[in-house]
Amino acid sequence: MIAVQAECDGCIAYHARGAARKGATPEQVAEALGVALLMMGGPATTWAPRAWQAYQEYLADQPAQG
Repeated sequence: MIAVQAECDGCIAYHARGAARKGATPEQVAEALGVALLMMGGPATTWAPRAWQAYQEYLADQPAQG
């Protein structure tokens, strides 16, 4: 996720909310964050968990599908 690379809380919130709204699965988000960790190294170990937490919070706010 580019928001992780940018180290921007506002960007992380925007994209995490969008991912949750568009139906991105936890596995898809985890894979994207894994790529960010591989590409960014150390700084991503701070920002990727923030992105994961934001996604989880927005996901919990989504209405149940089905």
